[in-house]
Amino acid sequence: MDSFRIALPDIVGARLIVQGKHGEMVISSSAYDVPKFMDVQVNRVTHTLRLDFGYLDQEASRPQRLDEDFTVYIGVNSGKLLAMEARNLSKNSGEIVVGLTNSVERQLEHATRDNQKINYAMIKDVVQNQLRNRLSPLLAG
Repeated sequence: MDSFRIALPDIVGARLIVQGKHGEMVISSSAYDVPKFMDVQVNRVTHTLRLDFGYLDQEASRPQRLDEDFTVYIGVNSGKLLAMEARNLSKNSGEIVVGLTNSVERQLEHATRDNQKINYAMIKDVVQNQLRNRLSPLLAG
């Protein structure tokens, strides 16, 4: 199994603009909703990829299987995204990143709290912009 950690810079200004009764409101994220790192594990024997997001706090998770290839792990209390798992990996990191991104977007569609929406949007950005280049060598190896 290959693994690595991607340290995530402090995300300052992670926020969401929502329309309220009296105009637009800006909602900022809590430090507890912003991941500090992403641990990546690739198992070429079982053809699985797991992403674990590290936060300031620890929380129990509940798995939510999206389809035969993707499962997300949601915080029981906060609803934030704690981990993601992809199965049946192809050797194309682009396809994997698209699948993971689509999984986050599906969660975002069902988010009911503003902090969840901010959290999912940040995770989507991290997966799209930081994972692909780091994943390619592991899948090729």
